[in-house]
Amino acid sequence: MARTEAVAAIDRNSERVQELAGRMNRSEGKGAGMHAGRAYLVDGAGVLGTVIAIYLAVSK
Repeated sequence: MARTEAVAAIDRNSERVQELAGRMNRSEGKGAGMHAGRAYLVDGAGVLGTVIAIYLAVSK
């Protein structure tokens, strides 16, 4: 393999690695966003349950 061919192959591989790294970063970001949404939902349900429990305790 000639030097120019080797350099071209290395450049192609470098571009492919960069593309894969970008895909991985985007997929991790989507997962983190979905996880945060679930956490907000669970937190909201907990706060609502606490408010209802306090109301029921005070109203008796």
